[in-house]
Amino acid sequence: MVYKYQNAYAPEYNWLQIEIQLRTELEHLWATAVETMWIILQVSLKSWEWSKERLDFFSLVSSLFAIKEWCILLPQHQWKDVRDLRDSLIKLEKKLDAYHKMDTYNKIINFIDTKLSKKKKLYEHYLLILNIKEHTIKVKWFKKWELEEATANYLEEEKKFKDENVWQVVLVAWESLIALKHAYPNYFWNTKNFLSHLKTILSNQQF
Repeated sequence: MVYKYQNAYAPEYNWLQIEIQLRTELEHLWATAVETMWIILQVSLKSWEWSKERLDFFSLVSSLFAIKEWCILLPQHQWKDVRDLRDSLIKLEKKLDAYHKMDTYNKIINFIDTKLSKKKKLYEHYLLILNIKEHTIKVKWFKKWELEEATANYLEEEKKFKDENVWQVVLVAWESLIALKHAYPNYFWNTKNFLSHLKTILSNQQF
C-alpha cells in the first residue's frame, strides 16, 4: 500500500510517498533470505541479475511456502502437482548446494556483525575470502578512504577463485550492513528460520 504524507507541523515532507508492505510470516522469511543472498553475492534478485537457476529456486520456494500458508501460488506453478514442485526444488537445491551455502552465508554475516563490528571505528570496508566447503574465512581490512584499493583487491581475488561452489569473494561496507540491520531488525533470526522451513520441505516432512 502506498500513501502520501501530509502534516502541517512538517510541511517539508508533504506529498512524499510512504510504502507499507503487509507480509505473512513465510513471506517475510523469504524476503529476508533474498536480502541475505544479495549482500553476499552482490547481485539483486529484484533487478533480474541472478542466474535462471537461482531465480527458479526462489520461485519454487515461494510457491511451496504459499501452499503452507494456504495462499495463491505463482502463475507458472498453479497447475502443477505439489510433489512435482517439491521434486524440482530438491533437484535445484542439490545442483546449487543452496541450503549449505545459505547456512554458511548466515554464519558469515553473523561473523561480520559480532567480530568485525569491533573494528568499525578503524575500518569501513571488509574483503572476505570464503571457503564454503571448509567453513573458513580470510579477512582484509580497509579504511574509509581506501575503497579504490579495496575494489582492486576484490577484483584480483575474484579472478583467483572462479569456482563458486568452493570459494566466494565478498566486499562488504560497514554502512551497508548497518542500513540492512535497520531495515530488518530481526534479520539474522529470519535467515535461520527460513532455512528451518526449507529443510522441512526438502526432507519431505511437509508434503
